[in-house]
Amino acid sequence: MAERIGCLWRRYWVEIGWWVFVLVNVAGILMFREWATVPFHFIWISLSLLYGWRVWAMRPTSVTLGAIIIVTGISLGTVVMSGDQGARTRQRRPCPVRDGLLTLPWAWGCRPAG
Repeated sequence: MAERIGCLWRRYWVEIGWWVFVLVNVAGILMFREWATVPFHFIWISLSLLYGWRVWAMRPTSVTLGAIIIVTGISLGTVVMSGDQGARTRQRRPCPVRDGLLTLPWAWGCRPAG
């Protein structure tokens, strides 16, 4: 069992580290509500960088995009519903679905032909 976990860790250490990064940023969205868009953009930019470095198959890509859309949508929705965005919030709240749909064609273009 430990050998299998070690093998998975060696193979997917970048993805595991990225999910930890996502969770830290979601906590940042919920804790620093006035600056919620900053960790939101960190998540989406890092996803684009990660996918540019490691191209996944369609199913993991779709699952990841769906999970990030749901997680960021719920966290930003929580911030908006609480009304604690602060006076400094000048940018409209980002739309997780929009960002996911903008990332999808880029991800599709990275897939090898054939």
